[in-house]
Amino acid sequence: MTSGSNILPHLAADVAKLHREAEGFEKEAIKKALAAGRKLNEAKAMTRHGEWSEWLATTGIGERTAQRYMRRDRCALNSDTVTDLGGIGATLEWLKPVQLPPKGSILLASADGFDPEGNDLMGFVWPEGKGYHVAMLDLRPEWPHMKKTNRAIVPAAAGETPIWLTLWSSFDWRLKEMTFETISDRPNIEDVVSMVQAFHKDSPGAGR
Repeated sequence: MTSGSNILPHLAADVAKLHREAEGFEKEAIKKALAAGRKLNEAKAMTRHGEWSEWLATTGIGERTAQRYMRRDRCALNSDTVTDLGGIGATLEWLKPVQLPPKGSILLASADGFDPEGNDLMGFVWPEGKGYHVAMLDLRPEWPHMKKTNRAIVPAAAGETPIWLTLWSSFDWRLKEMTFETISDRPNIEDVVSMVQAFHKDSPGAGR
């Protein structure tokens, strides 16, 4: 038996304990970051034009940091989701393509990396009038030949949070598997919208 053999079990126990504590601190940090985002968004809604920067200065938080906090909150992420995405930094990277599409554009979301031969969920978000359409195509093989589509119209006045909540729940909160692409080519947009609307109209259980 080597001289270090008696020490190794103690080192293993120490490492395990420190690992658990580190994970606990990380989870607590995520919860606090999300709570800060909620309160910042609440304050932003309450401040009048021109007052935001002055108020923010009293918190000691810079504008860039505040926007990061607020974005995670507006995108309806919870602590479990942020953890699953790899933490605060990884979540910010994941959120980069998650942007509401402007007029004349459409946001595509895929659960299989837009695999041409894929058979999974696809989501679509596009503006129309005073709201946004959030639509889904379910291409999984277990569904019948005519795929089920759900489509919801979310008023823009409600902010972006309900839009993302609708999309996330439509993907069964499989956010880690989702990838995004925004297209602005009008013929392609019209083709995609027509396809989604046709599926929505004809598919069994549409609109439920």
